[in-house]
Amino acid sequence: MKIAFKYFLAAGVGAVIVSCSNDASKPGYEYMPDMYNAVGYEANSANPNFADSMTERQPVAGTIARADDIYSAIDRMP
Repeated sequence: MKIAFKYFLAAGVGAVIVSCSNDASKPGYEYMPDMYNAVGYEANSANPNFADSMTERQPVAGTIARADDIYSAIDRMP
């Protein structure tokens, strides 16, 4: 158990050393670059990610509309 902890600690220290740099031209490694550089689509433009090429999607079945009069103000609170 102690050996596994030492390897884990060494890997953590190594990750910190590799990820830090004083050189501004080397920003380091990104863990999930797709999350940082997301592609934005205009609301009415074609979207290649869906089979029907629509960017605006229909709400999920069972979604409660916030503008309905049958629900009280408490039901509409987030």
